[in-house]
Amino acid sequence: MSRSLCILVGLLSTGLIFAQAPAPKAPAADAAIAGMVINSRSGEPLKRVQVTLTGLTGTADAAVTGMTDSSGKFRIGNLPPGTYRVEVSRNGFIRPHMRAEDSQHGPATLTLQPQQLLGDLVYRLTPGGVISGTVVDEDNTPISDVRMQCVHYSYSRAGRQIESCGFTTTDDRGQYRIASLSPGRYFLRASYIDPISLVGPVRGGVPEGYPSVFYPGVRDASQAGEIDIGESEEKSGIDFKMAPARAVHVQGQVRTADGRLGAGALITLTPRLSAGFSGRSPIQVGGDGGFRFEGVTAGSYMLSASLTGLRTAQVLDVGEADLDNVHILLSPRVDVRGHIRVEGDKKLATDGLIVFLLPADESTLMPPGGGIGKADANGNINFRGVPAGDYQVIFDKLPEDAYLKAVEVGNRPSEDMMFHFHGAAGATIEMVVSSAGGRVEGSLTDDQKQPISNTTVVLVPEGSRRSRTDLYRVAETDQYGRFSMRGVVPGDYKLFAWSEEMEAWSWMDPGILSQYENQGKSLSVTENSRNSVELQTIPVRGLP
Repeated sequence: MSRSLCILVGLLSTGLIFAQAPAPKAPAADAAIAGMVINSRSGEPLKRVQVTLTGLTGTADAAVTGMTDSSGKFRIGNLPPGTYRVEVSRNGFIRPHMRAEDSQHGPATLTLQPQQLLGDLVYRLTPGGVISGTVVDEDNTPISDVRMQCVHYSYSRAGRQIESCGFTTTDDRGQYRIASLSPGRYFLRASYIDPISLVGPVRGGVPEGYPSVFYPGVRDASQAGEIDIGESEEKSGIDFKMAPARAVHVQGQVRTADGRLGAGALITLTPRLSAGFSGRSPIQVGGDGGFRFEGVTAGSYMLSASLTGLRTAQVLDVGEADLDNVHILLSPRVDVRGHIRVEGDKKLATDGLIVFLLPADESTLMPPGGGIGKADANGNINFRGVPAGDYQVIFDKLPEDAYLKAVEVGNRPSEDMMFHFHGAAGATIEMVVSSAGGRVEGSLTDDQKQPISNTTVVLVPEGSRRSRTDLYRVAETDQYGRFSMRGVVPGDYKLFAWSEEMEAWSWMDPGILSQYENQGKSLSVTENSRNSVELQTIPVRGLP
């Protein structure tokens, strides 16, 4: 599954205690919640914690935020009835991975009734993990200003991808510290660009530079060792020893598609396993269209160029020899006109609907603000500055029972629901939205038929449709163990719920999902259907 920018949904994972006593009525017509936030390790109350409620139903507010006081307490009132997702956050702390069957923790998704006061909620935040160590050179001399980057594999609707989870630089003693890490497995990379290497070799000398090193001291990313961090664990002594290696220069020329020199273009050279973190300043192309990077060590890079209205990128593998004839062709970016056509309920409003064109390939670079369109009341939409490439069509949020039924490009239906754009001016895309989506709802219980709250339920498409990331649906059970998914695209699916928290979107990895394939509950969704399902959790065989 290809990698791309990941700009959509993140799932909540936090703990709370829900009081079982009858809930008193709130004095106002609307509902309210109240409680406190504490340090899960010390039990001490935490002040200045942000508490955010995000509405999941049409009657609930879109987003409401509160803050804990000096005693760690909070109260959020004037909430319209409905279902909300609750999130708590503070610097230096993380939301812990909770087990669904852990009775100590209650719902992170709350359903509020009119005039209900849901009190005595206790959220627990956990201090983040830490990785620290020292970086020295070949003579065991500490190196300052080494860029330390922590990355890990994460999942999104775009699939498995590299994500940066923290970076810093070494101090004058060569020491570094990366904090606020969630439990998991990480890769650590040390990058150092000697300022001397940037101006070229010393006369008569052999050009050298410090190649990037992955823990435990390897240059090949495929041999990098994982660093396991437990809850609130501080792992010190993760040290690096960097040695110089032959460095080369990379030079070439930039031209536009019509043959003009790319004078003024900005060129960047970024290591591929870096989540976009380069450490090397961009170069501006001169009047002759030429560019040159000095002090480049062997490795795989992403070479990108941008100029007003133009942008492109390409993979560049650097070895032990200079590269002198690198050609960059700047691709044009054009505006794409779109239209949303509604099937079914003609009252379905298009005004304000936001649509993303997500690149299906990492070399397709979207300019800031590009590939995003906002529809008007007539369903017309404009995507500005779109380069040639293949794109997924993703709606930010459709009305509850609506779904994307078809994508048409130049009056022809797209069989794979992708927008295949060749860069031609005047291109159009028609998006057909139906109001007749199906519903999947039900409850999650344990062996004693007791409801299980705060648990993720995942609807996974069957067969070849698993490459369609827009077909997956995710919901969390509320305090009564109930869940609901609306606007489901018709087709065959399997429903999953795990006994321990899975990393968000990891179920899109075929290798992970294959372990539980036979334990999913099959169901078929048709237009306007309403499927009611009773689920039990699946034991996790090995956390991803």
